[in-house]
Amino acid sequence: MHGVESVTRERDAASQPAATAAQACDVVFVGRGPSEAGLRQHLLPLHCGPADAVSFRCSVAIATMGDSTIADLRLDASSWSRRPDELAQGRADLVQVLWQRAGRCRSHQGHHSATLEAGAWMVLDAGREYMVEFSHGARCLLMLVPRARCAGWLAAVDAMAGMAMLPNGPNGIARSILETLLRDRSPVNGRSERALHDTVVALIDDALQMELVRRKLPIPAHRTVDLAQVQVYVMDRLSDKSLCAKRVAAVFGISRRSLYNLFSPGGMTPHAFIQQAKLARAGTLLRDPDWRDAPIARIAEHCGFADAAHFSRAFHAHYGAAPTAWRARA
Repeated sequence: MHGVESVTRERDAASQPAATAAQACDVVFVGRGPSEAGLRQHLLPLHCGPADAVSFRCSVAIATMGDSTIADLRLDASSWSRRPDELAQGRADLVQVLWQRAGRCRSHQGHHSATLEAGAWMVLDAGREYMVEFSHGARCLLMLVPRARCAGWLAAVDAMAGMAMLPNGPNGIARSILETLLRDRSPVNGRSERALHDTVVALIDDALQMELVRRKLPIPAHRTVDLAQVQVYVMDRLSDKSLCAKRVAAVFGISRRSLYNLFSPGGMTPHAFIQQAKLARAGTLLRDPDWRDAPIARIAEHCGFADAAHFSRAFHAHYGAAPTAWRARA
C-alpha cells in the first residue's frame, strides 16, 4: 500500500501552551504522489521525479522553530524541483538552507550548478525555479526561513543561490543546533526557542559573509532591511527579556548605527520602540477580561520585563499610574 507509512513521536504544542511553540514528527512517505503531497503539506510545493515512482521512499523528521521549519530527509534517488506550477501554489517568500549529510546531490538554480558531497551546504531561493537531484540513500538537513526573518542574508542568497559551499565555523554550529533540536525533542519554552532561532539566523549570516569573502565576491555595504520588517520581528518577541537593539541588529545583519537610522525619521530609538511596545501590550492585557485575575508579575513576565518591580516603575512612568490602579480604572 502506498501513502503515509508511519507517523511517530508527535508532540502537540497546544497541550503545552506555556512550554513550547515547536512541534516535531516523523513521517515516511511511499510512492511519488504521497511524497509530493506530504512535502507540500509540511515543507513547500515541489515536483518529485523519482527513479522508481512505485517503490520510492522518503522519510522526514520535521519540527518548527519560530517561523521557520527544519527537516531531516532521507531519500531514494530522485529529483525535486520548483517549477512555475509549484511557484504558483505559494511559499515563494522562503529561503532554503540545505546541508548534505550523506550521499550527494546536484543543484541547479539560475546560472549556478553544483554538486554537494556530504558535509557541503547551499542556499536556494524558494521564490525562483530550481532543481535538486539526490543520489540513492541521500540524507539532508533543511531549514526554511521566511525572507522577512533573514533579511541580512538576501544579498548573499542572490549572489550564491545554488552554489556548493564548504563547511565553516558558524555554519557548523548552526547545523549542530538544528540537528540537536530534531534529535532530542526536548521541550523548549517560547523564549528559548526564539533565542535559538535568532542565533541560528545570525550564524548562517556570518557563514554567508565568510563565503562571499572566500569567493572574492562583493560584500554589500548596505543590507536591504526596512523598518516594517524590524518592527514585525520585535512585536513577535515582546515576551523575550533579552530583546535589545544589539540583538535585533545582529539578526538582520546590520550595524547598530544602521538600525538606529531606520528608526530616526520617526524620532524614536530602537530601545524606545521596544519599551513602548512592551508597555502597550501590558496596558492591553491589564484591560483584558481574560487576564483580570492574572498576577502583575505574570503580566510583567509575559511582556518581557525582568521583574514586577521594574515593570511597575516603567509602567507608572509611561502611563502615570501603577498597573493595579490602571487595571482598577479599566
